[in-house]
This record gives sequence, structure tokens and C-alpha cells, in this order.
Amino acid sequence: MKHKDPDDVVIDDVKNFLTDLAVNRNVAATTQNQAFNALLFLFRHIFGRPDDFDVKSGVVRAKSKKYIPVVLSRQEIDQIISKMRQPYSLVLKLLYGCGLRLFEALNLRIQCFDFSENILTVHDGKGLKDRTLPIPETVLPELQAHIEKLKALQNEDIELTLVSEDGGYRRYHLHETHVQKAIRSAVLRCQLTKRATAHTFRHSFASHLLQANYDIRTIQKMLGHTDVRTTMIYTNTVRSRTVQEQKSPLDF
Repeated sequence: MKHKDPDDVVIDDVKNFLTDLAVNRNVAATTQNQAFNALLFLFRHIFGRPDDFDVKSGVVRAKSKKYIPVVLSRQEIDQIISKMRQPYSLVLKLLYGCGLRLFEALNLRIQCFDFSENILTVHDGKGLKDRTLPIPETVLPELQAHIEKLKALQNEDIELTLVSEDGGYRRYHLHETHVQKAIRSAVLRCQLTKRATAHTFRHSFASHLLQANYDIRTIQKMLGHTDVRTTMIYTNTVRSRTVQEQKSPLDF
């Protein structure tokens, strides 16, 4: 009886594991891909296997599930904002008003804002891509007041706050978890039936633009999506305005 090469046994085990994720554990395609990439890194960079190491062939692939994002109405968004204090309410207005990801909003710096042209430049977004967006006019006074407050804080830091370890002056930026907790608390106090996170306001931004008859390519550009198929998911979040609008027979 011919024995298998130990390396072949290991590869078979990896393939069986990846297949089990899809067939028996019913994981999402992204979860299976994450497991594959982790194993690929392990074998290539830890075990020193060659670049042609292949475990994908013969593996049952998990099916991509269609995900329709949660979208809030404008009334619900205003209600949540009213339950939040500064600076969290301003962050939330930028998430919704500009369709930003949470890390993009928290990475904004004063030089990102061009108030003469009313343009916000997002640097190093997802995929390290830059993009420009219009600054919401309704948030301009609040945004400029916040910037003036930050300038005053900086002056205080320079005068008072010394970090003895390196002899420099420093103030730490707002952390993602603080914003997430503030949003969760506001949503609970509003007693909404929808599950809303920081990313829900980006989904709402795109859906409301689509409702306002913005074309899908413009929305793609504003969101910073590489593939328009990613943006197309928002066609499922708004009601159709075509002649063949979907309707329940109960309403005939």
C-alpha cells in the first residue's frame, strides 16, 4: 500500500477544513476566504511553503449571500442626532451627510476641509483611495465652531500638557469605540425597531441619494466604491419609482 506524502496529507486536511466551513457550518463566503488567506499566510510565511502552494482547487466554495443593508429614515436620523452630545453628534452628521466610514470620519484633519470651495477631501479611504465630497451646508457653522474649539484646545495643550516620556505635547484623537457606544446609547433611547450602527448612516446616505434620483455612478464615486456592483445593492433599499413599481395585491 502506497503511503501519502505528509505534505499531501496536510493539504487534504486544509481542503477538508475549508469545505467543512461551507458545507456543514454554512459560513459566509467572506468568512471562508478569511480562513483561506490566514492558512495561506501560515504556510507561506511561517512554514516556508512555496508561492505555488494551492489549497483552493477541489474545495467547495461558500455561496455569497445577498445582504440588504438597514436604512434609516431622515426622521429617525434626526431623532438619533438629537439624543447625542458633542462631539459625537457632529461625527454622526458627517457619517450621514458625507457617507463616510467611521474610520474615515475619525481620520479627518483640518486640512481636509476646503471651506472656500465647500469640499471635503477624504484621504486614504478603503483601499487607500482619496475622494472628494461636498460639505453639507447645514453642518458648516457647527463644523467651523468645532474647529475653533480645537484651536483653543491646541493652545491650551501647548501651554500646559507636557508628555514627560518624550518631552512633547499631545492630545489623543476620539476613539472609534467611544463613537460606537454613543450611537448605540442614542439608538436605544430613541426606541427604534431597527438595528443601527455607525455604518448604517453610510447606507442611509447612499439610499437617500438614490431616492433623490442621483444616478448610480455618481453615488459610486461619492462612496468610493471600486465596483459599481457594490453600489447596486442600494437599489434594494428604496422603493422603485418606475411604472412597474412593485405592489402588494392586498393594495389593489
